[in-house]
This record gives sequence, C-alpha cells and structure tokens, in this order.
Amino acid sequence: YDSALDMYEPGERSKDLDRIFEPIKDCIKTLLPMVLEKQSRFPKSETKPYSIDKQRQLAYAILSWEKYDLSKGCMRESMHPFTTDISQNDTRITTNYSVSDWRNALYSEIHEAGHALEFQNKPQEMYDNYLESANTAGICETHSRLYENIIGRSLEFMPTLKKLCAENLDPSFKEMDIMDFYRLINYVEPIANRCDSDELTYSLHIIIRYEIERDLINGLIECEDVPVIWKNKYKEYLGVDVPNDREGCMQDIHWTDNEIGYFPSYLLGNLYGAMIFEKMEEDIHARSLIQEGKMDEILAYLAKNDYAYDWMEPKDWIKKVTGKELTSKPFIRYLKKKYGDLYD
Repeated sequence: YDSALDMYEPGERSKDLDRIFEPIKDCIKTLLPMVLEKQSRFPKSETKPYSIDKQRQLAYAILSWEKYDLSKGCMRESMHPFTTDISQNDTRITTNYSVSDWRNALYSEIHEAGHALEFQNKPQEMYDNYLESANTAGICETHSRLYENIIGRSLEFMPTLKKLCAENLDPSFKEMDIMDFYRLINYVEPIANRCDSDELTYSLHIIIRYEIERDLINGLIECEDVPVIWKNKYKEYLGVDVPNDREGCMQDIHWTDNEIGYFPSYLLGNLYGAMIFEKMEEDIHARSLIQEGKMDEILAYLAKNDYAYDWMEPKDWIKKVTGKELTSKPFIRYLKKKYGDLYD
C-alpha cells in the first residue's frame, strides 16, 4: 500500500498515518454523540429553496470577499465542482447549484476558490521555474479545506455571510440570530455520502476509506469482503446504516479511476490547514482579520509564508510554514473547541 500512497503523498508511510489518524478517529467518535445530544435540544433550522440566479449572486459576492480575482479567472457550472489552473493569469473554478440547499453550492465555491487563490497568488518565479503545482495532493487540499471550513464556517465569518445572504438570497436572514445561523451552517448529521457530509464527520469518511484500501492492497482482506466491511465500519464509526453498494463502497470514483492512495490526502489537508491556521492566529490574529473582512491580509500572509514553499517535500514544507512537524493535535483542538462551544 505504501507504494500506492507514494503516488500522492511522497515519503508518507501507512504506519505513520495510522499513528496520526487514530487519535482523530477516537476524538470524533467520542465527540459525535455528545454533539448530537446537545444539537437535539435545539429546533432544526430548515433551509428554504432558492433559485440558482440568487445563489449565483451570493457566490459572486463571496468570491469578492475571498479576494478571488475575476480578471484572472471565471466561475461556471459543472456536474462536479473543480478548479483548472491554466496559468497564474487564468485560473477557473466551477460549482454545482442545488435549489433545495443553497449551502452545497456555496461551500463548493469557497472550496474551489481556496484552490484558485493559491494559483493566482504564487510568486511569478514559481511559474517561471515550473514549480507552480503543489508537491502533493495533501498540500493542494490544505488551502481549499482551510478556506471552506476553518475560515468559511467560522463564527467570525458568520456576520458577513448572514449579511450577504440577506442581500442576495432572502431579507429574512437579517433577522436571524447569529448563533442560530452559525448552527445552521455547521449542522451535524451522520450520513452515508462523503461529499455531502458535515465538517465534523467528514474525516471519519476518509479514515474508513483509508483503512479499507490499506488492508485490501496489503492482502488482509479480499475484494468481495469490501461491501460488508464498509457497512460495518459505517455502523461502528458513524452509526449509519448503508442501504446499498451504490451509496456505499461504489459512491466514489477514486478506486475505479485507479486512485488508490489518494483518500488520505483529504485528511492530511485538514491537519495541515489546522496547523497553518494556528500559526496565522499567532502571527497576525487571523480570526480578528476574518471578522473585520480583511481577507487581503489573510491572502498576503498565505502567499508569502505558505504558497511560496509548497513545491517542497511535505515534511519540509509544513516545518517551513509552521515551525513544527506534522501532528494531529491542532486539528483535534480545533474540533473540540468549535463543536464543544457550538451548543453551549
């Protein structure tokens, strides 16, 4: 399995990932029932349907807030959101709108813009020397997930997002209590589908896939065992009954696309992002900047201290950016603090 992992995360070994991922699994499995119990005491905030035109207006307002440069890119629609970096001056993103839930397109767009901001703001010499691509998939996922979750779902961003929702979707958002709005954005609901999962449970979806593909390639399980093992892990880790294989082990394209070894990159992106944000908070008080809407300062910091070095080997890169070795501790602290406070 390590040879497959090496295709996407050069130098990483499954024994190291086991050590790093296990505390995350234990943390979320402990935190999840506590959050769900507290969440059940509050009425569920239902989302209203909004037209694609209104959602598109909101998406462009968010792009402006993020400092995505539309003179060097564009946003269009596709079945699955993605980012294409043709050059530093032409980085395009897509999103996919759902009339029934405006949050899906919004956070897909924030995620893809997180990728695009990296490409738009790397030093020119990186392009001149063919170093514009992030060294690993995990480094690439770091910036998209940092913007999508740690910044985009933060309490500090909620006043701005609520205001933009009132201006572009529905004036009634203006009257909504800020904590109710925050809980609406961060609602936790264990489900079978990875792509639609919430921030808290998402990492368990990745760990399940990692454990199965690791054991499969290492010969510890057989192909025909995967559907049952998948269902058992979903029940054990998330309390979810998987109805069929289409909504279970066949839901992703990665394995059929011969991308075994890619899934850990998503979780590594979460870990790197939490480490970088802790460093940003220490250096420039990032949460205050988000609340004040000074996203240009956030972007300038990332461009100077992060993007400029993502050509390096991941262990060297994260040490350069944060001064520390890769660890799960900042991500665990982040989850415990955020979801511990969400309903208190």
